[in-house]
Amino acid sequence: RDSWLAIGLVILLSVITVAAAYQQNKSQTIPYTSSSAAPDGTLALKLWLAELGYQPLEESPPIFQPPQDVKLILLLEPLLLVSEREWDSLDQWIERGGTLILAGHGMPAVYAFDHFNFSLKYLDEPSDSLFAAAPLLLSPPQSDLAPVASDLYLSSARTDFVPLLTANGHPAIVAFEQGQGRVILSATAHPFSNRGLKDDPTAMMVLNLVALSAQKGRAWLDDWHH
Repeated sequence: RDSWLAIGLVILLSVITVAAAYQQNKSQTIPYTSSSAAPDGTLALKLWLAELGYQPLEESPPIFQPPQDVKLILLLEPLLLVSEREWDSLDQWIERGGTLILAGHGMPAVYAFDHFNFSLKYLDEPSDSLFAAAPLLLSPPQSDLAPVASDLYLSSARTDFVPLLTANGHPAIVAFEQGQGRVILSATAHPFSNRGLKDDPTAMMVLNLVALSAQKGRAWLDDWHH
């Protein structure tokens, strides 16, 4: 099954590469949007999630409100701040069983991490790989490391989180429960991009993180905050 998933992803990435060349000839695209075939877009992730049965939303709702059938939201390198009203909506959705994956290192992501009492700090030395730190990454089995470069890590006084992957011994991707749901924070959004998914171990890491959804249902790649 894992080999078929990998073959499917390779085919998707080939299509994305062709689309990216066309898209770059037309206009500049916004990074980490689900319609972008550029290297830093997330169109491949959206198409892959569709193949895996997550039925990603095709369009954002007219107001920021997680649809009832959505169980997984990916907020990847946002360009806009999440408002207090939007946080109220997100927190209620998480507590009812939703899973939020929040990744990035820009200022909007930093403010979003702060909502969960996390901050970003610089490593003493940059790391060229992330190492598995918890036996939760088993769907499919995760190799010990993913070749994802990082010079940042997540820091918090909280004691209820689980480090999933580390950079130089510091947590780079963490998870914790909130009500009936789950929050996954990542100090880098690169693995979720079209370029990041071209690397097999990185793609398997992303698949593992998606599989940690507290409940199964539709996915929403949040383009609202771009």
